[in-house]
This record gives sequence, C-alpha cells and structure tokens, in this order.
Amino acid sequence: INTGAIKSEAASSMEMTELQNTESGEIISGNLHILANSTIDNKGLVNVNQLFIDAETLNNQPDARIYADNATLNTSTLNNNAILAARNNVSISTETLFNNKNAEIVSQGNLQIAGVSIGGALTSAHQVINSGGRIEASGDIAINTDELQNLNAGITTQWVTDSIERIIEVQPEGWAHKYDVSRFPLIHNHNVEGQPFTDENGNIIRYFEDYTYYDYTAKTQSTHIISSAPAKIIAAGNIELKGNVLNSDSQIVAGQKLNISGGSLQNSATPGQKRVSYNGTRQFRDWDGNDEELDFGGIAPYSPAPKNTEFNLGVSLFEDSHADIKSLANIQTMTLPVVNSAMFSLVAKPTKFYIETDPQFLDYRDWLSSDYMLQKLAFDPANTMKRLGDGY
Repeated sequence: INTGAIKSEAASSMEMTELQNTESGEIISGNLHILANSTIDNKGLVNVNQLFIDAETLNNQPDARIYADNATLNTSTLNNNAILAARNNVSISTETLFNNKNAEIVSQGNLQIAGVSIGGALTSAHQVINSGGRIEASGDIAINTDELQNLNAGITTQWVTDSIERIIEVQPEGWAHKYDVSRFPLIHNHNVEGQPFTDENGNIIRYFEDYTYYDYTAKTQSTHIISSAPAKIIAAGNIELKGNVLNSDSQIVAGQKLNISGGSLQNSATPGQKRVSYNGTRQFRDWDGNDEELDFGGIAPYSPAPKNTEFNLGVSLFEDSHADIKSLANIQTMTLPVVNSAMFSLVAKPTKFYIETDPQFLDYRDWLSSDYMLQKLAFDPANTMKRLGDGY
C-alpha cells in the first residue's frame, strides 16, 4: 500500500502480490517495471518514462492518473475509469478491457490493443468495451479483439416545439388537393375579372363557385438531445479494427483510413423523431357570382392525422477521410463543455491560461502556446482578458 511518494531516476522494478496506490500515492520513475501477481489498484499518480505493467487485473480508479512516455500493459482484465496517457506510444495486451464513462486512453503516438503475446505474436483480446470513454491517438490505432463495443453511456432526448405556423388553404370542389389561399385572388378581394388561374388539370379558368376554406395551425415538434455520453475512438492516422464491431450512438473516426477485417460491423443510431400536428377549422363556402360569399354548413373542426418522420440526430459516426460531408447534413448541434478531460483544467485567474494541461503529463515540456501569438502581436497578457491555452 503506497500512501506517499516513490521516486527513482534510474531504471527500477517493483514486484508484489498486490499493489494499492492510494489517492495521495505517487510513483514517479525513469524506467519502471511493475509486476503484480494479483491486482494493481491505482487511485493516485503513476508517471514514468518507460512503463511496463504485468498484472492479473489493473484498476485505474476515478481521478487516478497513469502517464508515461511509452506504456506497455499486460493484464487479464483492465478496468479504466480515469486517464491513461502516453507521450509516445501505448501497447495494451489484455483479455478484457473496460474503458468506462469519461475514462481516457490517449497516445501522442500509436495505440495498440490486443490479446496476450504468444511466441512474440499478439493474439486477439476477448472483449473491448468502450462505454462513454475516449480512446484516442495522434498516430494510428489498432484494436484486435473478438468483440469491440463502442457504446453511448447514456443518451436522453426530449420533445421540443420548433415552430407553430398558421395556414389558410382552399380546396375547390372536385379538386384532390388543398392550395394556399394566395393562389386564388377571389378569396381576398372578390375580383375575378382579368385574373385567371390554372386548375389541377392544367386548364385556365376564371373562377370556381364551391370550395372548402381551411384555417389551421401546423405545429412542428422534434426530439432534441439534452444529454449524451458517446464513446469515441479517434485517430489522426489510420484505424485498424479486427473482429466484430458494434458502434452504438458513438463515434469511430479516422483522419486517414478506417478498416475492419475478420468480423462484422453493426453501426446503430437512435433516430430523431419529427412530428407535425394540425389543428383548426374548415368551412364549406359557395360564391354566387355577384362578389358575395355565402357560407354553408357552419364551421367544423379540422385535425388530420399528424405526419411523423425520422431524421439523423448526428450522434453516431463511423467515418474516415473519405467520408461524404453530405452525410453529416441536417444533424442537431449540442452545447458541449469547454473541458471534458481529466488532463485539462479551467483556471479563473486572468493572468493564467484559461485551459491548462496537467503539468505531470507535460513533464515541463515546451509547447507553442497562445503566448507566442500574443508576443508576435505585441499584446500584454496582463491587459488581455484571458489567454486561451498552454499550447498542448
């Protein structure tokens, strides 16, 4: 049980049956090999240049951090509930991986997930479940598993009234359809002379005598997303998936090529619902040819069946650089938080960066930040309302 700080600049190793790194525990080293016959339970910080972990089970608990230049993890079960990030590459060999809601596996280089190594060759993992978490690489991602589930950890919609429109229409006796009242000048000013129009059969006529007058409202409602926790698998480079893939209300996006082999793809998305309902009145009328309207039968209610359609909510994406941008049309937008990662924090002080990266991950490296732009523009940060970010 580690409640303090274990630090080493040289290459080192730790071997035990079980390791508990508590909330206050820190393990910081140059090169480190951690070997646990049973479970590693991390609630604190592990920050290593070259990190090797061998354990039956690795639990990375909420608010914990595992950082490394390069991380190589060998486990039977990996439960990630926080941040696991590498400044270069990540290699995970496991039977079962759970990357849970808001958890992150991030690599600044390449990221590989597969099964155990046999004779130097990686086999297929049994199951990788990314439920509302993020798996991201600045390079390529390769996942070799019998079953990959990329799942939304919770999507909620509610009905919203988008518009209410008043509509006045006329349906001449014997015509199959209704038309906007503006098509027929008689209805407005009783002046038929010199203003002919075309009927449904293409005939030019001067007037009609019998018609039904409709006055109603059309209320358009649709389902809007009020909360969503999509899982994300994102690579700036290529994504290579081997095995059966289920992508449900979530995102798998490659900056270059996205390829699936050795299994099937099921890409499912919750559709948005749109409903247009009608409510008003109708009245049969007759014109006697002397610029007077005669009403017959009184006013009757008019409430036809609503029209229901489906549309793309835009939550589920399975795309690479060859995606047709038209496929992203007509999707809803959401208001998202500025920061949704354990690696970043918001700072209120006006002289500080608004978004700061965890200095433990940066390892005090230099990045091209917004200060560079301020200096080039000769702005004084003290007189600038807020600097955006530290450049990571």
